[in-house]
Amino acid sequence: MNVAIPIWNHRVSPVFDTARRLLIVPIENGEEQPERNECILNESDFFNRVKQLQLLEIDLLICGAISKPLHESIQNNGIKVISHVCGFVEEILEAYCTDQIQQERFLMPGCCGQRRNRLQRRRSNCEKNGRKKGAST
Repeated sequence: MNVAIPIWNHRVSPVFDTARRLLIVPIENGEEQPERNECILNESDFFNRVKQLQLLEIDLLICGAISKPLHESIQNNGIKVISHVCGFVEEILEAYCTDQIQQERFLMPGCCGQRRNRLQRRRSNCEKNGRKKGAST
């Protein structure tokens, strides 16, 4: 399996749509293989960017923020996407290989998952205090 991560300063690039460098890492049986490859993403429009991922034989894209049309197009072309990921590339690869990439520390700040968790905690606290769900505190 070829895993691709857009990179910037040894970290996951914050926005895939505008990323310029891509690290490609083969992973077999949950272990990173030594044949890493780095390439330049030349294409800026999402159709050609998806085509470039296909030509590179990418199976999985791990990225930060990504526009909805690009995300859907990548997935519709058979490439799995794990988005809203942040952190140092080496830590992300290790987390993926050990099935720990869903940890909150790898979730981009302000991501929908964090907001959703905050809202659920707030609603739970309101219910405990006898207030109606969604009522302002």
